[in-house]
Amino acid sequence: MIARRLGVATARLHRLDSQTDLVFWLSVLGCIYLLRPQVLERNWFYILGILALEASIYALSFWKFSPEPCTHPYSAKVWGVFLVVCFGVALGWGEETYALPVLFWLYFITWVDVIAIIALLPEWRHDVHSCWNAYKARNDHG
Repeated sequence: MIARRLGVATARLHRLDSQTDLVFWLSVLGCIYLLRPQVLERNWFYILGILALEASIYALSFWKFSPEPCTHPYSAKVWGVFLVVCFGVALGWGEETYALPVLFWLYFITWVDVIAIIALLPEWRHDVHSCWNAYKARNDHG
């Protein structure tokens, strides 16, 4: 937001933002592993599922466009809020029944949106708010 306001928001900066988000959340996951291992022992398949789906997004983006994805759709922003809440209760209170399954299914919705965005876009773009916007960009492109 600051970069946009200052007029220095470049595609490279958007890509770094996405990479930083990924590293940060993997670090939080590492903290959960160290401090609340029982949470991951009970829910490892949800985390593995999220990581596999995320890897498929990167694979599709690299295959189609070369750079990594940084679509930043609204669905991912909503998922990010739930990520904070779910990781917070898992890390803070050791909640192991609902947090990670909820997180997985919400991520799955975001994954569908991002996969559709990448599939529909005629060329690499950052900050595509939804698959509908990607569809419109595709039709505007020709």
